[in-house]
Amino acid sequence: MSKYNPNDIQILAQKAVEIVTATPEKGQHIGEIEQAMRERFQEVGQQSLQMLLEAKGQAHKRTLACECGGTLHYVAQRPATVITVLGRVRYKRAYYSGCGCGKGKAPLDNEYRLKPGAVTIGLSNLLSLAGIQFSFEASCAWLKEFLLFEVSENTVRQETERMGELMTKMEAAWIAQSQREDWLQMRQGQNEPVAETLYCAIDAAKVRTEPRAKAGQPKEPHEDWRDVKCLVWFEAEEVPLALQTGRDRSKTARQEVPRRAVRKEYACAITDTTQFGELLWATGCQRQADRSFWAMARPGFGTWCKPISRSVVASLKAAANKSLPNGSSCQVHNGW
Repeated sequence: MSKYNPNDIQILAQKAVEIVTATPEKGQHIGEIEQAMRERFQEVGQQSLQMLLEAKGQAHKRTLACECGGTLHYVAQRPATVITVLGRVRYKRAYYSGCGCGKGKAPLDNEYRLKPGAVTIGLSNLLSLAGIQFSFEASCAWLKEFLLFEVSENTVRQETERMGELMTKMEAAWIAQSQREDWLQMRQGQNEPVAETLYCAIDAAKVRTEPRAKAGQPKEPHEDWRDVKCLVWFEAEEVPLALQTGRDRSKTARQEVPRRAVRKEYACAITDTTQFGELLWATGCQRQADRSFWAMARPGFGTWCKPISRSVVASLKAAANKSLPNGSSCQVHNGW
């Protein structure tokens, strides 16, 4: 069900049909009509966003307080351009300067977290997802088909790396939090629902690295192999009958319940076993693993997996048992 007024949507849809069919071409197939609609909607979106920003950015005061403690003075309605999911949008907004510190300010940019010349938060999320899924070069071609405008390889790289830095900081905060006894004890009284059965799988990919020595210099000692350790927390649900594969149906015939992984959350790191174990424990706490009645660890085949699995399973069981009623116990299964 649409969250917008159906009458408004119908009016806009009718207008869109009139725009697209204003210059009809013989022999058009549905793909060309779809593409024409996408292009028109993109233009409408660009102009709508421009009008919205300029309407919000017109109101201004004569002076504003500066962060340094001085006073900023209104200058004019200055133009700026941002790159959005709809393409480049140029708009004007109130701009202030004249403080002794030499800094200027556009209140609208601060309010909507806009940085002139840069991508918006919405587009940044899409670029980083593409950069994670594909190479930066392939991401540009893939994104062009969906966004209907080109994005440079450097922009995809920059936004992907920025997202990685944010995720690294978040995980570091999770790790620090999960090591605090007071934080873990506070969670025991929470009433948030937890998964009845929570699974965890860990594994790693080993990659050989061979940096080239500089011309005329001997090869320096280096680490020949690097482990990219990965983990995933997930739950399981019964596979709907309409989506069952031949393997699932064979399980059903044996009176087994075919299941699939859902609500998956991944994490990875290039680090040693101890630090990765901390990441595993921290991400598990974010999924309420320390409060779940069951927590199953399914390690990979690497020899480094076994000590992590044993350590985290013991921690999960100890933490979960503290939050259960007297006489109850948490059952944790190690799938090693």
